[in-house]
Amino acid sequence: MVDRPVELSKGESSKVIGIMESYLKNQILQSLGQREISGQDLHELTSYWIASTFSRYKPNDFETMSNEAIQDYFLSDYGKWDRGLESYTEMAGSSLVEIIDERIKRNGAAKVLDVGCGQAVFLKDLQNRYGDSVDCYGVSNINHEGIETIDFRLALAEILPEEWTDKFDLVTCFEASMYFWDQSKAFDEALRVINPNGELFYGTNNLKTHTADAILSERLDLDDFTYIHPETSGRAEEKYSGVWGKYFSNFAQFIEGMVALLDENEIFEKHGKKFDMKNVGVLAWCPTTLQVKGLGYAEK
Repeated sequence: MVDRPVELSKGESSKVIGIMESYLKNQILQSLGQREISGQDLHELTSYWIASTFSRYKPNDFETMSNEAIQDYFLSDYGKWDRGLESYTEMAGSSLVEIIDERIKRNGAAKVLDVGCGQAVFLKDLQNRYGDSVDCYGVSNINHEGIETIDFRLALAEILPEEWTDKFDLVTCFEASMYFWDQSKAFDEALRVINPNGELFYGTNNLKTHTADAILSERLDLDDFTYIHPETSGRAEEKYSGVWGKYFSNFAQFIEGMVALLDENEIFEKHGKKFDMKNVGVLAWCPTTLQVKGLGYAEK
């Protein structure tokens, strides 16, 4: 693991933030394509991404580094994510192999996306098992080593590439959503990119921050932000302030929406497609997996 960051000087901080803001905003706009986004949403997501990169470590020679070197440094791999097919199957609460086997039998091939893919151990397991019969795609907000054999995109889960609409037979997201800025947007994007008969396994029900909170608070003016649990919740009137309060506010909106869908226990429509969803408890950092099955296109 890398060391936690030490404080940057004001000059260093301003320089790197300027470089990273330009680069990361462009990455978001590339994924967005022709779709629209509000200025506030773009600012929030860019700020979150910047603060995520600052949470890791500090170079010692900013003044001698090129803009490209700084970008590479702050977006470089850290830690280790070594969950493979066996772990993913346990977290899915269902046989991923059976799903992929069925798609290959029906279509001759399968397309799989892992959101928050890390070093892509799961996707590499699929490549070893299926060879060219499975096209593997991965998304992360930092670059990773050893993923040359998959189609990797540096992107946020909240805004996946526009051209991926209806593309994937299987989408997975395990033990990653707890770090997302906006799980509602990330879940909605996952629904957009699965094909009308595809399946999504989305791990959730946990929240952790992995950002440089001082930077995020300053950019989003969160010093005075407070989230108060509603009276209807099990934590009525509990308060969370600042960056953590904003994270919790976003997360609470997502959970409220998911609970409503699950309570209705009915087929729902999104992005011109019909879906069925259930949830299962699993042994993981994100202890609830939402199992979503596409049921074809919605009637026009």
